[in-house]
Amino acid sequence: MMHPTRQDQARGEKLFSPARLGLKVPVIAAAFIVFSLGLHSFGFCQPLPFMEEIIIQDAPLSSPGKIPPESKVPDARELKQMHLLNNVVQPDNMKNVNMITRRENPCQLKLLVTHWSRSYTLYGQPHAIWLDQYDHPGANRKILNDVLARASSQIQNPELVVYSIPLRDLGQSSEGGFDSYEDYWQDNVINAGIISEFVKKTGLTPRVYIEPDALALSLQYKEDHAYNAESVAIYQKRVDMIPRLIHLYQQAGALVYLDAAHSDWFDYTDEQVGKIAGALNDAGIAFADGLMSNVSNRQKVDSGERNEWHYLGRLLPLLENKNLDVVVDTSRNGGVTHPRQYWLSPNGDLIDNELSQGRLVGHWKQDSDGQVKLYPFFGKVKALSTLLQKEKYQYNLKTAILTAPKWLDPIGDVKPGPAPTDKLSAEVASRINRLRYIKPPDDCDGAINCPPGFSKSVVNAETLKRQPANANTISSKSW
Repeated sequence: MMHPTRQDQARGEKLFSPARLGLKVPVIAAAFIVFSLGLHSFGFCQPLPFMEEIIIQDAPLSSPGKIPPESKVPDARELKQMHLLNNVVQPDNMKNVNMITRRENPCQLKLLVTHWSRSYTLYGQPHAIWLDQYDHPGANRKILNDVLARASSQIQNPELVVYSIPLRDLGQSSEGGFDSYEDYWQDNVINAGIISEFVKKTGLTPRVYIEPDALALSLQYKEDHAYNAESVAIYQKRVDMIPRLIHLYQQAGALVYLDAAHSDWFDYTDEQVGKIAGALNDAGIAFADGLMSNVSNRQKVDSGERNEWHYLGRLLPLLENKNLDVVVDTSRNGGVTHPRQYWLSPNGDLIDNELSQGRLVGHWKQDSDGQVKLYPFFGKVKALSTLLQKEKYQYNLKTAILTAPKWLDPIGDVKPGPAPTDKLSAEVASRINRLRYIKPPDDCDGAINCPPGFSKSVVNAETLKRQPANANTISSKSW
């Protein structure tokens, strides 16, 4: 349950004091609320005046929904120097900015039903929409406008994932991201402006999930590269940028969440949990509305020896924010799976273990420079050396079998977990507020022949069409 911050309470006391409103206003307001709720009971769920956002205006912006340029947004150092929790006090350098008080109302309890997506068609559950394009600033404008238009017409709360930070996956399966932080920032400014207009028009409250894996990956990258100058710089740029994104999207009227990786990211030691907590604190979790975990992953919510509930019980006390709305992604944790494997057959076929007899998914060859390269039906050409060094694959020279990390499109009992809900058992709710499908369940995770963002069902159907009658097979015992 989200609780109002002291700043929200102070705003309410200021705006609705008897001295300011007069004694008769509460009576009129009460009558209006009763009338309005009566309309809602008959299914009229348009935003009503008393439900719309309160806008504190010390000085109006030059145009509605405009987000101030980079120079007017406090940097990470300035934000941290405020020593605030959840923006309790309005800093001096933000007094000329419209601030929106975000809160839920009866019209806001519905999550946006993403009925147009393949994942919804297959699994019948709403999911977040990813803003993951990075060709140029504004590359996500079209999808964002489309999603918000649907949310407005359906009067449902959208959930959005920002996923385009420079060096996004640090060389792993979801590589990409903007070429520079300048372009990245500008894209987010554009996104925030669109969201601001949406919030003002509808009174709805989007949730914005900021850069899944970005902090945990940068920690891992530092360890993998012995804390060299490059790895330290990557980490620092991320923890400098993320607090500014929190501020930017909150200013637009959204609730903002940071990512805590998941219970199986590092060795499950106090030291490693402490490192995740340190990164979240460095990245401004004190100012965020919430925390997400298990995004695109398969850890159980509260069953088994290692799970998200237990992990969060160790992590949350270490964070500089004790009022976080905690969300766990359950889009992939419903079944029991095992890693995807690939056989590099002697004749150059690339065969995976999706089927017990094997399934042709592409070809491989050794280039003149000695590099072994894999050519899947779908996705980019992959160098074997890169897969081993950067993407955590393992290769058995004796069997010529390449094994993917267990989180990349595994096989077996692959299915979504518990449906999105805000109603959890009392014990689970002591640490976790909501379950969500943050990652669309039908999206590929980035394994060979299943590039990030592609539809698994489409890839599988098209791959099946390409199976030759005399395909190579491999004994199931070899897997």
